[in-house]
Amino acid sequence: KIVHVSEAARPNVNVASFTHSGDGQPAIAFSPDGVKVAIASTIVEVFSLFSQKQTGKTIKCGRADIVAFTADGTHVMTAARYGADCVEWDWTTGKSVKVLATDKSYGRITAFSPSGKLLVRRRRGRAEIVDVASDKIVTSFPVEGWSLDHLSISADEACFSYIDGGALHMRSIPKGEPLAAPIRLGDSSSIAFDQKLPIVSSAPVAGTVRVW
Repeated sequence: KIVHVSEAARPNVNVASFTHSGDGQPAIAFSPDGVKVAIASTIVEVFSLFSQKQTGKTIKCGRADIVAFTADGTHVMTAARYGADCVEWDWTTGKSVKVLATDKSYGRITAFSPSGKLLVRRRRGRAEIVDVASDKIVTSFPVEGWSLDHLSISADEACFSYIDGGALHMRSIPKGEPLAAPIRLGDSSSIAFDQKLPIVSSAPVAGTVRVW
């Protein structure tokens, strides 16, 4: 699969393109310093954004629907949506460093924070933000719909956004308090925080990307 990276200001201009060897829809994450890209599916490959060449070793993860770099950029975290453990990998060697068990009966991991420190899972009608290292719940709250896949945690890990019931919501971490009135969106396929500015963008299934 060919993965393209574009400028936010000029979305039709490709900055780089990468050939990913895994199967299935790939997940993508940028390193904290913005110079590497991790692409994950049945394997994880880390590329240099400038040379567009793979760096480090290929990680044979089995299945990864989400991926994130750790805060120092030396490792990556992977997890599948359903019934799979969260694994920390050393991308320079391709070997696992730590395995973090998840609730296979009820849990569903939906997103990592940019640093890989926090993860979000939906369980028993609630959204839970969990500290990865300790597996302790930081905050939780009820969710109305089943669209919690569309979720993003800010770079400072102080707030997160999600789409529920066709509206964009923002809540604080760790209290889980609403930060603004819900924004009606309609259909959106994904959302993401800008990692430097307090704005969030939403991408519809087909159409224009909106920045809020």
